[in-house]
Amino acid sequence: MNLLKALIFTALCLPLLASAQTVQRAGNVDTSNLDFPTFDRVGIAMTCMDSNGGASVETLTACSCRVDYIDSKMDYAEYEEANTNMRYAGMPGEKGALFRDMERGKKLANKLKNIRDESIEACPIARTSPDSRE
Repeated sequence: MNLLKALIFTALCLPLLASAQTVQRAGNVDTSNLDFPTFDRVGIAMTCMDSNGGASVETLTACSCRVDYIDSKMDYAEYEEANTNMRYAGMPGEKGALFRDMERGKKLANKLKNIRDESIEACPIARTSPDSRE
């Protein structure tokens, strides 16, 4: 019976240990000046989790780290402007041209894309299963 309890305990703790390693590797993010509203932080993390295989301890840990990373590299007003530009620049016609033609919007969108790419490297998803979506 004790062996069974030990096996169950080990099976339950392995994902947590993998998550702790992810946090340790991603722990170099400075979180002292974060200014993104909680509602938006949660939305960004949930979108990240959804695009990386769904809700799990591993994706929650990595995606939360990625939000912190992005927040540490740009303020919320810049993020909003960049994200809006990225979202609407692909619209056809004059409405999309408004976003495609703004130099500041293009620069901020490129900055956000680069920061997102950096966040993926800084905060990898530690998979405990053979599924290796990233």
